[in-house]
Amino acid sequence: MRIMPRISVLIFVFVATAALPMRAQSVFSMRRDDPHAVNLERGALGAAADGKADDAAAIQAAIDRVQETTEQGIVFVGEGRCRISRTIHLWTGIRLIGYGVHRPVFVLGANTPGFQEGHEFLGTGRYMLQFASRRPAAGEPVVDANEFTFYSGISNLDFEIREGNPAAIAVRFHVAQHSFLQHMRFHVGDGRAAFLCSRRNDCPHGWRELAADATGIAVAALSCWRRAPGGKRGR
Repeated sequence: MRIMPRISVLIFVFVATAALPMRAQSVFSMRRDDPHAVNLERGALGAAADGKADDAAAIQAAIDRVQETTEQGIVFVGEGRCRISRTIHLWTGIRLIGYGVHRPVFVLGANTPGFQEGHEFLGTGRYMLQFASRRPAAGEPVVDANEFTFYSGISNLDFEIREGNPAAIAVRFHVAQHSFLQHMRFHVGDGRAAFLCSRRNDCPHGWRELAADATGIAVAALSCWRRAPGGKRGR
């Protein structure tokens, strides 16, 4: 069965149930030497990486710094647990690569405000991290990644959704070629999904939704959505 025709992306992920441990062996034990990369570790840009303090601003600042300096490039994320309280936006051409003895983890804390309900349309979900297009000017809206989004990616970084976040989706992944998710583990708990991919023109109704949910260890749903009579979504 061809799940994703005509799209060249790599997805090497593991969706964990609540019974599985979150601590995972890292494939990069040390940070690579890259003078142009931004390093996000304990103490850098205000990051605590202790699983308690809110590190959302530090993570976004690291991503923004790459965009401001080299436009495209790498953020190295050191070992630790980075709690987030809002959606992180990964601009086009920027890659997050974790390192350390154990993989770093992005954690959505229990009962985080804004993650209890939502997701009316594709691209408007309650995401921990969203692959986005180019960074917008101040005051302009964030644009979802699209067919012009290349070279964005995440590697060697895990995601964990704690209890009380039923609308939470770990990663919004709508990209073009040469983008990737690899060496990752998702602990979804009672969240909505591990990752969400969608692509125009891959089904007769215009959108295709691909989601891995909390009950599976592989892709759990592939749905084609359309606008049904009366304004409701149908399959």
